[in-house]
Amino acid sequence: MLCAKLSASSQKPTRKDAGVKWVVVLGAGLFFCCSINSARAEQKTATHERVIAMLKSGEVQLEHSGKAVFQNILARDARALEAWLAKHALQQVISITSTGEDRYGRTQITSNLQEKMLRDGVALIYATSGGIAPSWRTAEAKARAAKQGVWASDSLVITPETALRTARGFHIVEGAITRIYESKAGTYINFGDDWREDFSITVLPKQRRSMKAFLANLKAGDRVRVRGSIVEENGA
Repeated sequence: MLCAKLSASSQKPTRKDAGVKWVVVLGAGLFFCCSINSARAEQKTATHERVIAMLKSGEVQLEHSGKAVFQNILARDARALEAWLAKHALQQVISITSTGEDRYGRTQITSNLQEKMLRDGVALIYATSGGIAPSWRTAEAKARAAKQGVWASDSLVITPETALRTARGFHIVEGAITRIYESKAGTYINFGDDWREDFSITVLPKQRRSMKAFLANLKAGDRVRVRGSIVEENGA
């Protein structure tokens, strides 16, 4: 069985996506630019910082705050994001909001650059516990429609059936639910007749509480779009 473990909030579809319910998924092993707030992220602080250097995988070196990572986005093509940042951010002063540090000690920041990255197709929306701005979803949708950046590849959005052959790495999977099963261990959203072999989503109890209303409205036959890293379970 190929499985995506849910660790985020739901997203409502845009008008263009009518009939498709969005779910943001965080798969095991996918941690680049993730939204993990440290205990020190108690207060958001707006400031201006100069980007003085480019680091690996889209990280930047800020003049005063040190190593920083843009929150709530993911780069499927790290080199493309690095090139974009070198052009649009290096040696420039940007307005940022610091939200604390992630588990790696990097300053987490948000700025108007994220929306531009999404619009140019060099980044994708990633999991968040605080919700995503509608303008971000609009920017990403426009990039997808225009086949900008990573959206030029048809392999980014795949079906549950294709996921069984593709798997591994970050993907967006879109398909129709066949069955939903509730247990103490979690909520299992299946996309095939045999849960042991087909693609499914696992919503763990600690995430299920914050998604109670969304999950209550899901039913067999609904089409959903999930994103994240696909992992293998039960040896299938």
